[in-house]
Amino acid sequence: MNPDHPASQDVGKLYVEHSSWLTGWIRHRLGSHDLAADIAQDTFVRLLKKPKNFSTISEARAF
Repeated sequence: MNPDHPASQDVGKLYVEHSSWLTGWIRHRLGSHDLAADIAQDTFVRLLKKPKNFSTISEARAF
């Protein structure tokens, strides 16, 4: 996907604002920082491949 595409910019904003929270949330449940980082990255890659629109932050976190 083109990095200038609006969907890429939206995912970039989500990443900047929430990747630390997501990685921490996963790490807390799995007990592994490395695995948590991999899963969080995979989540954002999925969003780049198939963009979704979220109306609220809780909806994005539920994803």
